[in-house]
Amino acid sequence: MKTIIQLATAIALSSSALMAHAEVAQAPKAVSFVGTTTTDLWQNTSGGLKRGGVVINTADLIFDFDGAAVGHDGWSANLHVLATDGHSLSALLGDVQTATNIEGDGATHLFEAWVRRQITPTTAIKVGIIDLNADFDANETPGLFINSSHGVGPELSGAGPNAAPVWPNGTAGVELQMTPTENSRFTAAVFNGTPRDIDHPLAFAAVTHNKDDGVMAIAQGDWTSANGIHWSAGVWHHTADFSPLDPFATDMVTGQTGAYGLVEAPLPFLDRSSGWIRVAKVDDASSYVANYVGGGVTHDGLFAARPDDKIGLAFAYAGISDKARAASALGGVPLKSGELAFELTYAAQITPYLALQPDLQYIIHPGGDSSLGDALAIGLRVSLQTY
Repeated sequence: MKTIIQLATAIALSSSALMAHAEVAQAPKAVSFVGTTTTDLWQNTSGGLKRGGVVINTADLIFDFDGAAVGHDGWSANLHVLATDGHSLSALLGDVQTATNIEGDGATHLFEAWVRRQITPTTAIKVGIIDLNADFDANETPGLFINSSHGVGPELSGAGPNAAPVWPNGTAGVELQMTPTENSRFTAAVFNGTPRDIDHPLAFAAVTHNKDDGVMAIAQGDWTSANGIHWSAGVWHHTADFSPLDPFATDMVTGQTGAYGLVEAPLPFLDRSSGWIRVAKVDDASSYVANYVGGGVTHDGLFAARPDDKIGLAFAYAGISDKARAASALGGVPLKSGELAFELTYAAQITPYLALQPDLQYIIHPGGDSSLGDALAIGLRVSLQTY
């Protein structure tokens, strides 16, 4: 019931905002609004932990401030509140990569609340509660897909004692953005190392910092060539202490470090198509997912009558840490070397405000667990959005 109320409120506010927008469409706006509701309907038809279906809902209220509209050039701000219903597809699949990227914790969160200042034409600073994935490990082509690994790598989203500051929990941070040339960008940030309040994980916002939280630092460089090939590489480090995965280790593991790289490009042999490949590595002493490789292709306008639709095929492989496998084997549960997920998806923009996206995912060795059969999940995403 709580989620239904949240969704209804978001739709009502979205409709009001749309009417207001129509009345002042020609006037510059200092504050703009986006309201969205997303519903996923999923069925695990075989394998995994158990067969069954699940419905997952989210609602987002997003406000953006443009200082230029009121004479404050260079200033901007964002406020983003989201609500999730807490239902879980992974509870059926047993996967480690999280097959749907809107799986939440059943709470309402202040996801982002930041202020950005353009200091020079090429340099800006963002301060506040920030989603790391907004500016790091975020690329256009993989954004079509629903599996979480294509939005942010599992080795990065799982960084830290209780996950990195990504959906649905942003955290306090400071970010430096630099664009030295038209086709290059450098971004660096420092975040509170524990996005959620461990004692109150469903709190609306976690803005406190304890000495055991640690700090997460990340930097990324991007470059786009004249023919549209985009290169992206990042490195990150978390300063907290971690419990070791090595079953024979007695001391805590100090720090966690990882790196990732991605290249995406239009396909020269197929018009209106793009592809990408992403690889990553992280310390395996405390990270269950130690390495990653993923990629895929997308195509726009498969049917001439529907030029805005998109279709895509992707894969994502999460390699399980050798130390995690050794520890699990001692407990009598042997693990495979990793989990491999394939995804076929089709996104149809029915109206400017309504999109439907049927999705098919086949997951080999969910969670790396050798006792689980390969899972086949069939889903449909319904997205409503207005401005």
